[in-house]
Amino acid sequence: MTTDTVNFKPLRLEEIRQRYEGEWVLIVNPMFDDNLEVIEGEVWAHSTNAEMIYRSLSISKGHPASIEYMGDLPEDFVAIL
Repeated sequence: MTTDTVNFKPLRLEEIRQRYEGEWVLIVNPMFDDNLEVIEGEVWAHSTNAEMIYRSLSISKGHPASIEYMGDLPEDFVAIL
């Protein structure tokens, strides 16, 4: 599990997917497309454990943030917004 700060320069979502395949990432200062999908942002933390990333939200300190999974979610995955 890695929740270290990783990269503070904006990365395109495709690059984030390549670097962190199969991991949850905390993307801070995200940019969105017209469908509100993340297209770019700063990766501040990553982990294979989703709960660790949710706990790391406090490091964003009021900056806009998004938590994304860089892989295919299981069919039985449920998200509560």
